[in-house]
Amino acid sequence: MLVVLAILLFMTVPAGCVRTIPAQTDSLATEITPAETTKALVVDRGPSGTLRLWWDSAVPQNPLLASSASARAAYSLVFGQLFRLDANWQPQPELVQDFGYSEARLQLTVSLRQDITFHDSSPVTASDVLTTLNEIQRLGSFSPYAEALSSYSSGRLIDARTLVLQLSRPDPAFLYALTFPILKASEVALPDGSLWQGTRTYQMSNQTAEGLVLNLAATNPAGEPSSGEQRLEQILIKTYASAIQAMRGLEDDELDLAYLPTEALYQYQMRSSLRLDRFASRSYTYFSFGQAISDPLEQVRYKYFLRALRWTKTGLAWPGQVSDIPVPAFHACFDGQPLDLEQVWPDVLAQNGLAVTHPPVAPDPLEQQPDSLLVQTSEELRIILPERQTMLLDMAQQAADWLAEAGQTVVVVPLPEAEFAAQLVSGDYALAFQTDEIPASAEPSWYLARSVPVEQTADEGLPEDGANRYDESLSALETGWPFFKYLGYSQPADEAAADASSRLYRQVLSDLAITVPSGGILLGEAAITYGDRVIGQCQPTLAEPYLGIEELWIWSGS
Repeated sequence: MLVVLAILLFMTVPAGCVRTIPAQTDSLATEITPAETTKALVVDRGPSGTLRLWWDSAVPQNPLLASSASARAAYSLVFGQLFRLDANWQPQPELVQDFGYSEARLQLTVSLRQDITFHDSSPVTASDVLTTLNEIQRLGSFSPYAEALSSYSSGRLIDARTLVLQLSRPDPAFLYALTFPILKASEVALPDGSLWQGTRTYQMSNQTAEGLVLNLAATNPAGEPSSGEQRLEQILIKTYASAIQAMRGLEDDELDLAYLPTEALYQYQMRSSLRLDRFASRSYTYFSFGQAISDPLEQVRYKYFLRALRWTKTGLAWPGQVSDIPVPAFHACFDGQPLDLEQVWPDVLAQNGLAVTHPPVAPDPLEQQPDSLLVQTSEELRIILPERQTMLLDMAQQAADWLAEAGQTVVVVPLPEAEFAAQLVSGDYALAFQTDEIPASAEPSWYLARSVPVEQTADEGLPEDGANRYDESLSALETGWPFFKYLGYSQPADEAAADASSRLYRQVLSDLAITVPSGGILLGEAAITYGDRVIGQCQPTLAEPYLGIEELWIWSGS
């Protein structure tokens, strides 16, 4: 009966979050149209029950220390940030009213909004921001936010709403680093199990034997009263050690919402019964070369053999988009299309004396996979990967099968995390399959420039009036050029110049993708999945997987 009613309710409203429709005031004798019947059904659904979602924390921990995806997703319901990332990973002011850099790009002056308060009605002040920043700096590597803030050196207060942040070097990604939770100055060092004050839609209310209770805050992030009649009023966050265990809880009707990172999504996405909302994650999967494949020309052969496009033909449903470069498809320079090396490879191979031609009538270039380009050896090649990674194991095994078809003997070796890291350093392998996290700014230097020096070009630099202009002494990829130029707050006025720079940027990325000693495979996705009691949908994004959660309605069983 519960499932039938849930399906009926879901089918009678449009896609997206469900909003309460005002009740009809006509008398009972008035003829009711089908549309009015739908409205009446939505009105009569009654108050929402408590939504149950999961995290992997036993008790609330200091939000500045929460590093797991599930905990950070839950805390995104409670704690505001100076800047928040939108669906395209662009930083947008949240608690900030105005900001500006000094001419040398070593100082950022930030003015806070005056209409934002903590849940206890106290105002958010510059002192709260500075104290939070200093606490992250003190925590160092224990805080997941510290590394992105490495260019921050100190800060000083101007007044209650204004502060100046001092940088040790120009940092075009600094706005992306200012996406940490803002805590009250008096609460930054509270112990685990405490209830911190936040500024977003939900407030930490109580810690019970079942889990952490969040209640709808009296005011929303815009400083306006919340409408409890139309919004989900209570959330219970329950503890499960992993996404897999959380999914079991969902199946047993112990949870209503589960956040699936890329690895977990890969294991569950084949189930047609799941209702999934997918979104781009920071997960990027690739392979790197060890000492057994150290010759640059040999690496080119293998990178072409295992190039990203080939993975689309495996028959496996990878949770994401195959990509040679760890930059999302919505990257402004790509016009919604990820960088694709497929058309570049024939010229690259020809330049290295490895002529490859695909007959123009061929229905699929991959059917002419040039296995003969690989130089088979009698030595057994080792493919290593971290153990207990289902997706990586399947990828490594697929690569091994392709190599075996080409006549090369291969062994796949899953390793404990510590041993895998040690072998990455020693280089005692042929291929290593691994997953890394794309920086919040989505600029690719972490992947492309770590072992390949980048030549400086005369066209480097951002517009003088751009919010993210940087010191021109830095190289293109070291600064993420020109990613910030196109996704910053100042768009170039000259479209022709912008197009030329975009083409140059794509060329730089293509050249480096071919020469760097690794090969890209997949830009990952994550997802939100719903239980039978949930009516409506979230609008999940990388930064806020539960965006729109307050509009959900939960069948309470009454």
